[in-house]
Parts: sequence; C-alpha cells; structure tokens
Amino acid sequence: MDDRRIRNLYMGFSGANLFYDSFLTDVTTADRMDKVSAWGYSMGYIGGSTIPFVASIILVMFGAKLFPLLHLVDRSPPGR
Repeated sequence: MDDRRIRNLYMGFSGANLFYDSFLTDVTTADRMDKVSAWGYSMGYIGGSTIPFVASIILVMFGAKLFPLLHLVDRSPPGR
C-alpha cells in the first residue's frame, strides 16, 4: 500500500478510538474503567466474528434456496 492510504487508515482508526475513549468516561467510574473497556472490547470481538460465522453457515445450508441462480455456475475443474 502507498503511504497516503496507510496514513488515511491510521487517521480513521485513531478517530474511531478518540470517540470510543471519550464516551468511556461517561459510562463508568475511573476505578472500573479497565474492566468496562475490556468487556466492551471482548463483546465487540465476539459479535464481529459471530455474525459472519452464522451468515456463512446459513449460506452453506440454504444457499441454493436463497440464491436460485447459483446452480447455473459451472463448478467443474478447468480442462474438462
């Protein structure tokens, strides 16, 4: 990646953390800050991985019913 794109990604990530950190003081007291921060991070991590996992399971199990045109795709190996 070029430097401009990396810089933009870093700025977006820093901006998101700025808002997250600023709201954290409104949610909890100073002595519970670490616990609440870790809890929020872990719930976001679990939620961010559970949704794609469930979606992929649904797609594998019910893909032909949800997307009826999938059977038109040629899945044979090349050269046959």
